Formats: sequence, C-alpha cells, structure tokens
Amino acid sequence: MNKIIYIVLILVFISCKTSTDSSNLRFAYTENYKIEEGEKSVSLNKEIVDEYEKINGDLAINIPLNRYVYSTDYKVYIGVSIDNTIKEVAEAYSNDEDLKLIDSKKVKEYYNLFCKKDNQYMVKTLYNEKKEKLPIVLTLVGKDSILIRKIYDENKLIKKVE
Repeated sequence: MNKIIYIVLILVFISCKTSTDSSNLRFAYTENYKIEEGEKSVSLNKEIVDEYEKINGDLAINIPLNRYVYSTDYKVYIGVSIDNTIKEVAEAYSNDEDLKLIDSKKVKEYYNLFCKKDNQYMVKTLYNEKKEKLPIVLTLVGKDSILIRKIYDENKLIKKVE
C-alpha cells in the first residue's frame, strides 16, 4: 500500500511545473533546490526509491520521495510529507532505533540532524515549505564523515533551498 502511495505522489509532484533553469530543481509546490557543480538531478526509479525507503527504515509516518540529486560524494533525497506536521516528522526520526543521532540543532524555522545509519553519515534538514506548509525532509547521505559533518555545521543543505 505504501508503494502505491509513493507512486501516486511521485506522479503528482512530477506533473507540477518544473523549473526551466537547469541550476534549480523545483520540488513540492514552490521550492527550488540549487544544483551546484558536481551535482545532477536524476529521475526517480525503483532503485532510488528502494534506497530511500532503506534509509528511512520503518518510520511510523509516510514521507514520499519527491526528488533525487546525485553527486560522487553524496546523494540528496527530497521527501515531502503530506499527512504530518514538522514536529511529528522530527519525533519519528528521533524514535528511529536504527538511526544514531550524533548532533541536532534548531535554526530559525528548521531542524538540522547529523546522524549515522549503517556505514553512512546523514544530514537531515526538516522544514515547512512556504506555500502549503508541508513538511519537507532533505536527506543528504554519504560515507565521508568529515564532509558530511562540514555540510551539517555550515547549514549548507538548507542554504541550497530557495
């Protein structure tokens, strides 16, 4: 059933108007992720969705994957929750027993989490999108703990969203 919901939501969001500027990736309703040198937006496929589901594990909430960005150093998964508040999303991640939370902070209107799962380091940035106030989860995943920690410390992930 979750897979059907994912597929329907992916199709709905894909049908939304996308930016013609190749340096920006449109997601949700009005959000833009700035594509930087070395990053590439990749169309969603079963393999990417399966990776995303593995990263999220057995969360008590549903956060469908909306967009995916690939770099040789990391991957970025952009999820949009439609049935939960940002607080519920944050609580779901804090209750995930497989996710080792290393550090967290609340900056302005968003939460930033630095965590580890299996042999991968992650930055999870949670915030409400501007138009409909849907909770957005940006998940940056990579194996280089120093690079991922730097991205977390400098709040680089949220700075890429316009």
